[in-house]
Amino acid sequence: MLESILLLVGVTYLIRHLKDRKLNAAAYSGVDPEKFAVWHKAHLTTTFTVLLGTWGVFLVKLGTRVAFWRADLSPNVGLAIVGACLAVWAAVFVFADIRRRKAKHLADEARIGGQAWIGPANRVTSTLLSPSATFEDINRRATWLAPFIVAILTTWAFAEVYEWRIKPDHAQILLNQSKKNAERTGTPVPAEQEEMIRKSAPYVAKGYVVIFALGMPVGFLIMSGIFALGMLLMQAQSSFLRILSVVSWSFASTGVVAAVVVAASVLTQDPGPFKTVPWYLANTYSATNLAAALPADASAVVRALASSVDVFSIWRLILLTIGLTAVAGSRRTKKASVAMLVWGFWGFLVLVSVLAAAAGFSPT
Repeated sequence: MLESILLLVGVTYLIRHLKDRKLNAAAYSGVDPEKFAVWHKAHLTTTFTVLLGTWGVFLVKLGTRVAFWRADLSPNVGLAIVGACLAVWAAVFVFADIRRRKAKHLADEARIGGQAWIGPANRVTSTLLSPSATFEDINRRATWLAPFIVAILTTWAFAEVYEWRIKPDHAQILLNQSKKNAERTGTPVPAEQEEMIRKSAPYVAKGYVVIFALGMPVGFLIMSGIFALGMLLMQAQSSFLRILSVVSWSFASTGVVAAVVVAASVLTQDPGPFKTVPWYLANTYSATNLAAALPADASAVVRALASSVDVFSIWRLILLTIGLTAVAGSRRTKKASVAMLVWGFWGFLVLVSVLAAAAGFSPT
């Protein structure tokens, strides 16, 4: 998974670097060629830093995988290797961000607008701490790849930490799901199927991580399409890319904080009760989720309704309202109308969740 992400980022920045090398002062009216040359060199240094660092970490990670191909590494060693790679990669982005700030200063001096690279780390923190300013910046220059990568990495990292700490019984989790489905349909689970589930459980668990991680960007695209249609009906003049950027950064930024909080909650508790809880439902046992306060015998409908009320869910809705209003591009589009669209969509999802629970469908 990490190698795939590094490869995607590496190829993207390679294409961008080659494209930026072709920039020249003639394309910008009123720009001093000498100042442009100074900025251009600083800008290329910034993108090359990310490019070189990303490919370097990719080759190191790939090399460790090849070197230990037949070795039976413990989960702790594997997690340490991944953690070291992520730490180095993060340091690359921090160093690149320092150079980006210098390039932005030179761009301002040369009066070159819209060319300075905005690092993912800045967008993650500024979305949470200064959402209005961040979404105004997104309105000027929308990005989608960085939040996709942040969301995928966050999902994958949390699943790995949960696996390392809890060591869940994947076979029992899948058997519980199969038995609930059998109860709903009135057909018992055959013994042969139970044996097959036990054998395939580790592979199915890894498949779930891939599906959830890669499903995040797909969810962003679908949600952005729905919001784009709603804003079109409100006569907003925004583009799909800006809406996608708002949705992606809102979910990616809050997702990082949510993963840290839920992981901390799991790490400080006895892993026993979590053995039969899949990682993607661990948030419902965190104090940030209303479902955590419910008794164990609460009905599925009540639990589905309560699990929809989460601190981070509310935070996302507020960010989406601020962000979509900022990129609306029309004074006719009022914040109240955008709020009705965002919160109405959330209400629809809650209703679907409750109805599914009432019909006997459950994620556990």
